[in-house]
Amino acid sequence: MKRYTTIIIFVVALVSIILFFKKNNVMVQDFKYKPIASNHKKYSQTIENGTELKLKDGKGSFNLFKEAKQEQIFYFNNNSCNVVSIQIVPATDTANIRINNIISPSKNTDGPFGRNIDYGLSENGVYEIVIGESSIKGYPFQGNYTLNVQLK
Repeated sequence: MKRYTTIIIFVVALVSIILFFKKNNVMVQDFKYKPIASNHKKYSQTIENGTELKLKDGKGSFNLFKEAKQEQIFYFNNNSCNVVSIQIVPATDTANIRINNIISPSKNTDGPFGRNIDYGLSENGVYEIVIGESSIKGYPFQGNYTLNVQLK
């Protein structure tokens, strides 16, 4: 019996760990590999959260990276246009990413929206685009995406 004491202690410890994970609803997918954030820099432009989008001739396309559960805010200046067309293009169609809000220069907030919108601009000044996830539509999105903006 003395010979099997170590094995019995190991089995009891292993069963205890398994029961702990089961009881606390810890799933194996919570421990999946996440890419190192610095790896995305070679795929995206040097535009970061909180940056004004520099539109050339009223339009721009920006390659961006978003962390899971991160809300990103980008700015654009409207001087005389009536509509902004915004499109989010993730790598996969099932990605949980959308335009959460558009905030006007007078701080009126509208949204949430989907990935594509033609939005009427009633004021001149700096607008904010808030990009994030739908809290009821699956897993948080992390990865590269393209943001297309065009003033019309």
